[in-house]
Order: sequence, then structure tokens, then C-alpha cells
Amino acid sequence: MSQRILALSVIATGLVTSFLTAAEAPPAKDPPAKGPNVEAQFGRERGEIIDAFKPVLTKVSRSIVPVRADKKVVALAVAVHQDGYLVTKLSELVNPPSKDPDDKPAGVKDLECEFPNGLRLIAQVVDKLPIYDLALLKVEARGLVPVVWSESATAPAPGTFLAAPSPTGEALAVGISSVRPRALVRGFLGVLFGEKSSENDKGVPIKEVTVNTAADRAGLKSGDLIIAVDGIEVADRFAFTEVISSRSPGQVVKLKVKRQAEEKEFVATLGTRPKWADSHPDSAFDPTMRLAGRLSADRDGYLNVLQHDLTLKPEECGGPLIDLDGRAVGLNIARAGRIESYAVPATDLRGLLREVGKGHFCLPDVNTLRNDLKEADLTIARAREAREAAEKALERAKVLLDASNPPQPPKALAAKPDAPKPAPEAKAKEAPKPAPKTEQKTDQKTEPKPADKPAEKPADKPADKPADKTPAKVEEPGRP
Repeated sequence: MSQRILALSVIATGLVTSFLTAAEAPPAKDPPAKGPNVEAQFGRERGEIIDAFKPVLTKVSRSIVPVRADKKVVALAVAVHQDGYLVTKLSELVNPPSKDPDDKPAGVKDLECEFPNGLRLIAQVVDKLPIYDLALLKVEARGLVPVVWSESATAPAPGTFLAAPSPTGEALAVGISSVRPRALVRGFLGVLFGEKSSENDKGVPIKEVTVNTAADRAGLKSGDLIIAVDGIEVADRFAFTEVISSRSPGQVVKLKVKRQAEEKEFVATLGTRPKWADSHPDSAFDPTMRLAGRLSADRDGYLNVLQHDLTLKPEECGGPLIDLDGRAVGLNIARAGRIESYAVPATDLRGLLREVGKGHFCLPDVNTLRNDLKEADLTIARAREAREAAEKALERAKVLLDASNPPQPPKALAAKPDAPKPAPEAKAKEAPKPAPKTEQKTDQKTEPKPADKPAEKPADKPADKPADKTPAKVEEPGRP
């Protein structure tokens, strides 16, 4: 019995020692996959989805190169012309912008493009388009393979599978399009928030007012408490940011502010959000952004973007966004949130790159657009006049049709006592009909007039009958 107890204790000690050793030991570099990986089996980057993109990833990757600055990759670039022109993300190529509006513009870093064979060529920025955060690069090389942009007149519908290819032909990320293209030019007030003195205080305390902003021009001061915006109460900075972000630059907002013990109203005309606002530590209001990892420094103020949920690093922006057919439907331009990235749609890029071989972006001519707008207005005016004329003609046609075909009373209404006129007419017409028939029958039976028939004639007829019948009844003699 004692030996059995000793054996059991040794076994138990061994099991505990093994468990503790396994818990303290570092994980193996390549642990064997004994069970199915949940993400690999059910995630969007599972094998069959990656395999669906493989045939097109290698083809598109020939147009992609990494861009280096200070010996590290800062962005991707995509070839757009065989004579050495590439497009990439502008803000990743320059030194961070300053908050002070009086500072000089940040300079462009020394750039290199690294090609698949290991060759590195110096790249020069020959044109910029800040409204899209795009830069046009030029390298001294020929024979580049330009990316093929989608010719579709519309952007991918929400829910379309998309991928971001790498220069080596792999998928940097796979995801879906989230919403249709839209502008991301949001209004900006120009205040930094402080901490509330009490949790019961409703509103957003102002810590600092930025010089030469909408808040500064409206007369807001440090220490003010913003209670409402356009009649909408803002209990905290999250509610305030949501309301202001939904307004556009140039839009006028009414602010209800508590200054010391007095409530006042201010009117502010919102400005355009500056580039430094997103990178400022006090502007990161949403705590969920901490889970998103590093975000692009420039991720706002775009004229038109396609939103998708591919998880990209800031240095992985600048490359193409493709669909399952291998068509480049956009250019990845920013990582903006945990599940939010932006791309410039191919519908915009085709026009901007129409004359890229000349070394510049092709901007629309303002005068031409104004003339087009005038022609469109004239076309709309003519269409309205034509519609009004057609509506009048339709009304006249209805009147003529009603006049030529007057409505007839239904037969059922004629028998109803409520209709005064039809009922007497019907009776008057029906009354004389049987009278002629009766007179005709009477005339046929009494052809002789009443004056020619004396009252005695009916009695005389029997006396005359024997004389008339005698000749007919006499029998000749000699005949039986």
C-alpha cells in the first residue's frame, strides 16, 4: 500500500514538473500545427482567397517599387509611364510639417527607387498634387511597366474583395471595399481641449485656441466651455469632434459657450483641417485608434477617396489596389484607422495621369469646366421648358378628349328612383306602345263601322238562313 502511494506521488510530481516546465519554456519557433488555425480557416486572408489573387499579384507587382529615404522604405510607388515616371504618396516623402503657419514648407528628402534586380536609382519629385497627397517621381530609366488602371466608370461596390500587392508579388493585405468614394474635406475649428474640473460639467473645456483659425476669429478663449454646436449638446470631446467633422470648410456654426458663469453664443466659419492636426497628440481623441497601430500622418482632407478595410502600414501606401481580375481600381494613399484605409479611385487617376508623359499631372481647365457648367445649365433650362410645354399639351389633350366623348349615364342609374329625369321619360315612352297594338286588333275584328250595323240584324239572320240553304240541300229526282 505504501509503495502504491509512493508511486502515485512520484507520478503526480512528474506531471506538475512537466506542466511548470512547459509554462516557463519559451515557445518554439515553428510549433507544429496540431489543430486548425481559426484565422487561417475563417479569416479573409485564408488560403483560398490568397490563392484567388495569386495569378494577378505577380503580374501587377512588376509595376511596383519601394521608395527609400535615409536608407529606409518610406512608401511604395507605381509606374505610370515607361519613360521613368512613377506615382506615390507625397506626405511620406517630406519632413513632417510644422504646426506654426509661418514656418517654411518642409523639404523633400533624398529619395531612391529600388528595382527588383537590386538597382537603386535617384528619384526626383517633378510634380505634386496635395489635394490627393500625390507626388510624381522621375527616375532616369526606360522600359518601366506601367500599371493598367481599371476602365470602369464606377468604383468597386461595397463588399468587393480587394488586395494590395507587394513588389515581390505577394499580398500585403486582403480585404473589402467599405463605402463608395467620397470627399474627406472636413471642417476645422482650431481648439485643443483640456480636462474637466468636474465630471458633472457638461461640455468641452478649451485648453488652447490656435492662432489664425476659425475659433480665434470667432473670439473663443482658453478656459471657455463649449456646451452645444448648432443646438446639439456636446457632453464630451468625442461628441464635439463628431459634430464638427460632419461639417464642411466654409460652413457657419453657432457655438453655445459658457465663460465663467455667463453663457454666450459665438458664430464661427469653419476652416480646412491642417496637416499637423492629425499628428498632434491632443488631436487623437478616439482611444480605439491606439489599437490600430501606426497611422499615416496625412489621412484627411482628400478631394475624393475610396475607403476599404485593408490593414496597411504607412510605408505600404503608394501602391495599387487591385480586384480579383487584376485591375488597379485605386492607389492606396493612407492608413486612417483600425479598419479604415483610403485609396484614390482609378476614375480620378485616369484623368490626372492623362499627360503624365510630359512630367506633370493633368489638371482640369477651369474655364472649360465653367463653360461645361453653363452648357449644362442651359440644357437643364431647355429640358424644364420642354417638360412644362409637354405637361400643358397633355392637359389640353385631356380637355379635348373629354369634350368629344361626353360621359354617358350607366343603365343601372336609369332604373333608380334617385334619377328624376330618366325615369319619367322611360315610362312615357313605354305607355303608348301597347295602345296601337290594341287598336289594330280591334279594327281587324270589327271592319264594318258601328253605324252600318243595326241592332235588328242579328235577329233577322236566322230567318234568312233556311231560304239560302234550300238549294244546296235539294236532291235531284232519280238519284239515290
